Amino acid sequence: MPPETSPTPAPPSEIPDAVWKRKLAVTMAGVIDKILPRERVSRAASPLVEELAVFLARPGKRVRPLLLLHSYRTFAGREPGEPVFGLAAALELLHAFILAHDDVIDRSDERSGLPTLHRAVESRLGVHHDRERVARSLAIVLGDMLFSGAQEVVLSSGFEAKTCLRLARSLNEYMTQTGIGELEDVVFGAGDIGRISRTDVERMYWLKTTRYSIECPLVLGAIAAGVGRGVLDGIAAMSRPLGLAFQLRNDLNAFRQFEVSDAAVPDDFLEGKKTLLMAIAYEKLGETDRRLLQICLSQRPAGEATLSILKELVTKSGAVNEAEAVLRAALREGDERLEKLPVSEDHRARLCSALRFLGMVVSCSTAAASGPPSNHPTHTSRAS
Repeated sequence: MPPETSPTPAPPSEIPDAVWKRKLAVTMAGVIDKILPRERVSRAASPLVEELAVFLARPGKRVRPLLLLHSYRTFAGREPGEPVFGLAAALELLHAFILAHDDVIDRSDERSGLPTLHRAVESRLGVHHDRERVARSLAIVLGDMLFSGAQEVVLSSGFEAKTCLRLARSLNEYMTQTGIGELEDVVFGAGDIGRISRTDVERMYWLKTTRYSIECPLVLGAIAAGVGRGVLDGIAAMSRPLGLAFQLRNDLNAFRQFEVSDAAVPDDFLEGKKTLLMAIAYEKLGETDRRLLQICLSQRPAGEATLSILKELVTKSGAVNEAEAVLRAALREGDERLEKLPVSEDHRARLCSALRFLGMVVSCSTAAASGPPSNHPTHTSRAS
């Protein structure tokens, strides 16, 4: 049903995120039983499947499924039913798949204070001469199972065949783009910051973060609601600057919060990630400091002395202030593109409210003046 002719959605103050989270948890539990049937698993592998179920049931922000549900409610003008919650659960399964693989790539031990999947699996292996390697391999396989399970959930979600095919194709496209973004992130991480431009990093952010975390859930919710191509293209255009702000806010928060002596130094710093903040710093530093920054980013994992120099160089460069200006400009551009969406003012207001409620924009009309959100939910490959 086109959004212009849909019933009026409920007021923004009635957005039931807590209710949706509880219902999503119930849906996820049913999905887990469906994609991980215990009777198909041998006794030896059963503890690993149980560990995966525990991993999926961990509490989290559920940013992506909530955005999908908000998008559907905005454009359909009604509460999401079981098929839409199934679609939201599939998106969360794909998020878990990405996290499981990313944690292996980043050699991370914890996520939000809990063991990463490969570390949790390792604890199930008992005495083994090669536990770490085996656990990483098993986590990759378990992640692959989540990917295939998510596809099955979409295909059996209960939408009519035409809509189901649109959803599956769209979701596959987003996952392919996310994979390309991850490839670029890994290649950049092994490369020289002097050969990586700000444009390169912004494109990687768009592929790895924006399309998957913002554009994908908004578009899937809109497809489920039956909107046309023009609205979907408008959502994609709006999402790109918002995604840049989303990722850049995370970079800035991580930089401000990390202490060199802290045991929980963000992985991006330990592993010399080529973030936009680092690319800006490199551009603004003099030749001698640029070389020093290159040396610091090549040390993996970075030691305490390297981290101290790295933090000092970024501070000295003025990159933080410039990154904040880029963030504000991105929010302003997102607002402008939201205003151009070919939907009614009522639908635009509901979508704006959903984005603001989740911390992605401050105000759809005054983002530039208000500055970045203080409660912005973080996201990178590290996000929950």
